[in-house]
Amino acid sequence: MFKEEEIVVYGRTGLCKISSIEDKAFSITSRLKTRCYVLKPLGDVSSTVFVPVDNERLVSNMRYTLSKKEIDSLILAASKTELEWNEDRRQRFEDFREILSQGITARLIAMIRCLAEKKKELLTQGKKLCLSDEGAFNEAKQMINEEFSYSLDILPDEVEAYVVARIE
Repeated sequence: MFKEEEIVVYGRTGLCKISSIEDKAFSITSRLKTRCYVLKPLGDVSSTVFVPVDNERLVSNMRYTLSKKEIDSLILAASKTELEWNEDRRQRFEDFREILSQGITARLIAMIRCLAEKKKELLTQGKKLCLSDEGAFNEAKQMINEEFSYSLDILPDEVEAYVVARIE
């Protein structure tokens, strides 16, 4: 069980602080209260996320931040993992959306590599990624940058250089 004041990663929301664990009624008329983790996203202090403690599916989206050793290991593993480019734009959108919603770091890194390689290829042809691919690319990079910069105690702008230095 997670504890108050801990920093966790919650799905697409990213880094959150568990501000409290409390009983919450989700409707005005309901007398039933549900025990919830109250998460405050570090990137959006005006937001609050409530995760029912007994909802295994939602709690499974919460995890502790990675250590430096885990990050280095993931980078190395991801550098050897290939994600195939799917020419079907709709299917590719669904695949990327699933990777983003799962928030599995190794898959996010593989997706970023795939999109970066495609972006580079398209630039040589004077083209760009389509809007949905660019959006997925930016969201995945933001998710990785946020956690890695926190865990490694570096600036978000330094994350890419850190990753590249470990791949080469």
